[in-house]
Amino acid sequence: MSATEVIPFGKAEIISIKETTLGALTPEDKDGHESFSSDGEMYKKYAKLYKQPVTPSTAVMVIKFKMM
Repeated sequence: MSATEVIPFGKAEIISIKETTLGALTPEDKDGHESFSSDGEMYKKYAKLYKQPVTPSTAVMVIKFKMM
C-alpha cells in the first residue's frame, strides 16, 4: 500500500449541510464534537489547528451524517 492510497473504512449518508459562523453555532451544531469550556477556548484551538486567525465571524460548514 502506498502513502497516497485511499482505503474506505465505511459509508455514510449526508443528512444536512449548513453554512454558518463559529459565533452562531448552536448546541445542536456542536453535538458530537469536541467540548470546550468557552468559545474563546474553541477559537484558540482552531486557530492553532488551522494556523490562521479564528474569530466568531469565521465561516464554517456543519455537515450532519449517519453511518450506513
